[in-house]
Amino acid sequence: MHIPITAVVKIITAAIIFACYLKIHRAYVKNKIEDGALKHFSLFFLGMAIFQIILALGYFPIMINNLELFQSVHNAAYIIGHAFLYLSIAQIVAASFVINFSQNKRNNTIRKYFYNFVLLFGSVLLVISIMNPTNPSYNYETSLAVSNPSQLVARLMPILIILSIALPGILFIVKSIKLKGAARGKSLLIGIGLIIFFIGGPMHNFAKDINAFLFADIIVIVGFIIIFAGVFYTQLFTKKTIE
Repeated sequence: MHIPITAVVKIITAAIIFACYLKIHRAYVKNKIEDGALKHFSLFFLGMAIFQIILALGYFPIMINNLELFQSVHNAAYIIGHAFLYLSIAQIVAASFVINFSQNKRNNTIRKYFYNFVLLFGSVLLVISIMNPTNPSYNYETSLAVSNPSQLVARLMPILIILSIALPGILFIVKSIKLKGAARGKSLLIGIGLIIFFIGGPMHNFAKDINAFLFADIIVIVGFIIIFAGVFYTQLFTKKTIE
C-alpha cells in the first residue's frame, strides 16, 4: 500500500482542528448560549476538520495503486470538501461578529447578510468547480500531489478568504490589544493563526508543482497549530498554583 504524504499532512491537520472543536464544543455545551460565539466557533472547527478529512480521502485510489480512479475521486473530494470549507468559514464570520461587535438589531442584520454572502459566494465557487473539474497530478517518488483546480476558482477564492478569514483574523488581533492576561493571548494567537491560514489556503490553488503544494500544506498546518495554541492557551501557558 502506498501512503501519500499529502494525505497524511491533511489527516494531521484534521486531528489538530478536531481537538480544537472538542474543546470549544464542551465549552458551548456547558454555557448553552444558543447564538453565541462558542456555537459558531465549534461549527467552524468541525467543518474544517471534515474538510481536511474529505480531502485526504481523495487520495485513497493512490493508496490502492489505482491511478485511473484518482482524478474522479480526487475531484469529488475537492467539491464535497470545499462545501464544508465554505460552511465553516461562514461560521468564523459569525463568531467574529458576535465577539467584536455589540449585539443589537443593526449589527445582527449585518452579520446575517455577511454570513449569507459568504455562503452564496461559496455556492458559486462550487458550481464553477463542478463545471470545471480539477486536474490533479501525483508523483509516486515524492508521495506528493498537486490539485490543479479551475483557474477561475483559483482567482476568485482569495476574495472569499480575505472577507471570511483575513478580516476576522485582523479583528481578533486588534481586539487582543484591548484585552489583558490569558484573554489577550488567546485572541492574539487565534488572529495570527487565521491570518497564516488565509495565506496558506489559497496558495494551494496557485501551486504549479508538488513543492509549492507541500509548502502551502505546511503553512496551513502551522496556522492551525497557532490557533490550537490560542484555544488551549490556558492549559499551555497559564501556570496553575496548588493551594
